[in-house]
Amino acid sequence: MAQVLSPYASDWLDLVFRWFHVIAAIVWIGTSFYFVALDNHLEPAEGRDDLSGDTWEIHGGGFYRIEKYRVAPERLPEPLHWFKWEAYWTWLSGFTLFVVLYYFQAHATLIDPTIAKLSTLQAVGASVGLLIASWLVYDALCRTVGRRSELALAACISFALRKRLPIVGPFSLLAIGVAFGLVANGAPDTIGTVLDLDLRVTALGKLASLVILATLFLLVLELVAVPAFALLLLGPSLGQALPGLLGVLALGDLGVAAIGTLVAALAVRTRARDLLGPLLALPLLVPIVIGGARASSPVLAGAHHAGPSARWMLTLGLYDLVFGLIAYALFDFLLED
Repeated sequence: MAQVLSPYASDWLDLVFRWFHVIAAIVWIGTSFYFVALDNHLEPAEGRDDLSGDTWEIHGGGFYRIEKYRVAPERLPEPLHWFKWEAYWTWLSGFTLFVVLYYFQAHATLIDPTIAKLSTLQAVGASVGLLIASWLVYDALCRTVGRRSELALAACISFALRKRLPIVGPFSLLAIGVAFGLVANGAPDTIGTVLDLDLRVTALGKLASLVILATLFLLVLELVAVPAFALLLLGPSLGQALPGLLGVLALGDLGVAAIGTLVAALAVRTRARDLLGPLLALPLLVPIVIGGARASSPVLAGAHHAGPSARWMLTLGLYDLVFGLIAYALFDFLLED
């Protein structure tokens, strides 16, 4: 496979765009933090229905008065300073660095001949296709989960972006975000309408409705995402390995749904739920990640004819059972008004 750039040129481009990316990201994150702090310090504006709040600030010896409108003013002022280029330059420099590291050196960083003998063009095309598919999934999450709960959307994205997890990891962990949103948005009513049942009567009904919705969400997501990633990881042995991976996925989904529902019920009524939810969930999810990695390692390590580890599958099953029982025992008490 032909090398697009010499190592000398690649190293210089790596250095330039990496530091450009880091500096742009620092500026972007700093700006974001400033506006978060600004929103948190807004006070009600007396006598101004068009404002959601205002505040006074001091910096460097200068005094500033900031007003936040509920909607855009009837006439936009000139000039209007739009804080957008921090994010744009972060993305542009990051994607350029990605191209330099992976597309220009696909033979060394993108292609593993032991899994699939792809040409540079094929590998780059597959990568671009997965990026587009990921954007479509992200956009769908924003339009569905994000509209109901920003916390659910944030949890979905943050857990999906965790590195070096087995196939069970990125997708089953998305259920924690779904559970956060479902608890706060009346999942028992939704499931009860579909099944013509009143699931709000018992703790089991409430818990079951959340688990069903989280599982359905995962199934739809995994039908698209798991085959795509498995094809890249397993190559032509996909058909032999997929049945075993589906078992690991099923146990991972059930565990995350139970833990996510329990944690959401614990955190949903607290003021610090945005912080408390992930802090409680992460240590409880670590055993599922470890169990999923261990159970699927015989398949992902190249032993395509071997099934998942029976010992770790049993461990995952017992872990799911324990937290399912805990969630059932506490769920009704936690959601009482």
